Amino acid sequence: MKYILKEDGKEKEVFKLKGYVSVPRVFLALPLFNTINAHKEPRGFEIAKNHNAKNIHIASTSLTIFNDFEVFLFILRKVYSSKSNEFEFTLDEIMNDFDVKTSHRTMYFSIFKQSIRKLNKTVFLNFITGELTKKGGKIEVSKRFIEFFGSLKELYEIDTKMLSLLTNEYQRILYVLYVCNRRNKTNYFSVDMLKERFRISDKMPCKTFIMKIRKANEALHEMGLIEGFTEDKTNRVTTRFLVDYSYKSLYKDYK
Repeated sequence: MKYILKEDGKEKEVFKLKGYVSVPRVFLALPLFNTINAHKEPRGFEIAKNHNAKNIHIASTSLTIFNDFEVFLFILRKVYSSKSNEFEFTLDEIMNDFDVKTSHRTMYFSIFKQSIRKLNKTVFLNFITGELTKKGGKIEVSKRFIEFFGSLKELYEIDTKMLSLLTNEYQRILYVLYVCNRRNKTNYFSVDMLKERFRISDKMPCKTFIMKIRKANEALHEMGLIEGFTEDKTNRVTTRFLVDYSYKSLYKDYK
């Protein structure tokens, strides 16, 4: 389907394929949705530049690449399909969307409610307001969302089915990072850049972080999502990862 956002009289087309969500690059490349144990600065942090975005302040956040990111994708899908900045949904609708079993729905109600509460407070543009009750939910996105979204040129498709197969947070973050960085057959990611994206705790040794990235890449390679990777080293210490992938490999059709 095609959804048209209007801003200043201009139309911006967003193509939404079944099972996919069009996501602005900043939500994938910046450390908004992260690991559970990511380092959390009490007053947030600054990012001087990230491609087309400059001087970004991100409030201290605990949004995760699992439940919080998935609820965020659900909200984006509803915005596209409802063609409105306000929409309602039933509790069964969100549970069915996430394929939650009946016996687990009480637990997931609390999880989804917490995610919506966190999105209300911590997304850096602060454009989502809403609530979830045992009957359903009501969400409103502000005009600033339409203005912001309408000004973006870089939208990337996230395959929600593929995302559900990635059960490790490092695998998920690397996957969405690779989706929005497809400039060449081989793409380069320095360890310093990856540390910034993952916002790793100061307590984690560098060699542990490198090992986690390596294992996540090995898993993505085994699944066929990347074609391979190598490591550049200085004094036997990895300084950057060289990763081979393409649109075809990243959007591999798993049945």
